[in-house]
Amino acid sequence: MGFKSKLEVINRYIDDKEMHPFILECLFRSLHDVFGDISFPDARTVFEKLKIDSSNKYYNDLAINLYKFSSKKEFWDALSKEEEDQ
Repeated sequence: MGFKSKLEVINRYIDDKEMHPFILECLFRSLHDVFGDISFPDARTVFEKLKIDSSNKYYNDLAINLYKFSSKKEFWDALSKEEEDQ
């Protein structure tokens, strides 16, 4: 499922706070999945609407990476560089 399709589903449930942890996980998996798709501007908009605190295991990763990077390629290039440096 492409991110546009996911976004349609997300927008249907964004007002339901009980769904926020699942939406957050969806954003996380879209970012981290090698074959996943994500729109950084749209993901940021969704992320800012979620009522979740930093105790959620996906929150801090997204709070950093959705704003640090502008594209999935940029994100993956940074991860590759980190692995090379180790």
